[in-house]
Amino acid sequence: ALAALLGGGDGRGGTDTTARTETEPRGLAPSHADPPQANLLARPNALTIAGGQVWAMSFQEGAIVLVDASTRKRSGRLSLGKGLSSLASGFGSVWVTKSDKRTRNVLRINAETRRPVKGGSVEIARPGRNVAVAAGAGAVWVAVRNLSPDDHSPESIVRIEPSTGIQREISIADGVQDLAVGEGAGWVTNRYTATVTKIRVSDFKQAIVPVGRGPKGIAVGEGFVWVASSLDDEITRINPRSLQRRHIALQAIPERVTVGGGSVWATAKEAGRLIRIDARTRKVLERIDTGSRPFALDITRGKAVWLTLLDSGGVQRVRFSRPPKRSP
Repeated sequence: ALAALLGGGDGRGGTDTTARTETEPRGLAPSHADPPQANLLARPNALTIAGGQVWAMSFQEGAIVLVDASTRKRSGRLSLGKGLSSLASGFGSVWVTKSDKRTRNVLRINAETRRPVKGGSVEIARPGRNVAVAAGAGAVWVAVRNLSPDDHSPESIVRIEPSTGIQREISIADGVQDLAVGEGAGWVTNRYTATVTKIRVSDFKQAIVPVGRGPKGIAVGEGFVWVASSLDDEITRINPRSLQRRHIALQAIPERVTVGGGSVWATAKEAGRLIRIDARTRKVLERIDTGSRPFALDITRGKAVWLTLLDSGGVQRVRFSRPPKRSP
């Protein structure tokens, strides 16, 4: 019982559809994890949803597999070559970062036709490795790391105008891990320190926000910024205006985070679970057993969370209902 409480598990959980609920509001139906769809591509490490499709990407294969978000049927495969690192949806497109010894590109793919947008790809001028991408606030934002892992000099966010391809480099003193856009700013988890860098969209002024140790995934939604603080086993919530923080203990190591349906969702890779948090009360609602080693995730219009499974090379859908409305 103690092991279950602490979120250890055996990591298998592939066909268990039971949602382990810690604090269940009255009337909240348990979430349902559909059986995993395995062997789609090797170790899928990124995922987004666009054009009614789930786009799961494998750095190892240099490919993206598409799955229909309604029917769960595989609907296509795009082979884009080695060096893929991340992807995001926005402006009617899917943006894919690619970084190898010869190229530092951001590819633009039409979300409906699944074809590259003519003239839409951009070569990043800043030397380094593209590691993350986000779309919002009128631009595409790319996190670029230094080439050497021993180089702890400032890294960069490159902001790209999607219509013109014009780039603006923004230096990030504490390094880049992941990024998100919303609430009038770009938000970057830093890899040299336990902080998040806020970049105000209006004038690119920066503010440094202390968070839990080992910040990894980050998301914006429900009026707040949410950070997966992996070394403190918690989610750090940031008020985007006052920059006040609240800490939500998970008793598991969070990797990536998304927001939707009145909840915050975090993958706990080592525990083999998806953790659901009430965005208003900050209470853990459910610990949902998934396939082995869940990692990247995204949400479809407040109905289902999709996540990648590293060990089985697949994806999994978790359907949920919204928390009931409470009286003021």
